[in-house]
Amino acid sequence: MAWRYPEQLFYSFLTQEQHFLLACEITEFDRSIRKQKIRREHPEWCEMEVVNEIIRQAFKVKSKPIPEGLEKHLQQRVEEWRAHQSDSGTV
Repeated sequence: MAWRYPEQLFYSFLTQEQHFLLACEITEFDRSIRKQKIRREHPEWCEMEVVNEIIRQAFKVKSKPIPEGLEKHLQQRVEEWRAHQSDSGTV
């Protein structure tokens, strides 16, 4: 079998567990890059809003909006997070 890409040979020697761990590392790396980009575009957003935007991007299908229930849940999370932050800031 001819390898199309040189890294295919490397991947062929990985166990299933190693494939899974590599996929997790790539996912975490992608998420950190997305966080940095969102923070640059929206420096005023809190951490929860940044995480919510990553979730929105994951659920976005072409030009369709994300499900309404999910959007409401994300907004509720931001409100709860801000309330918690203001409560812990006054203590």
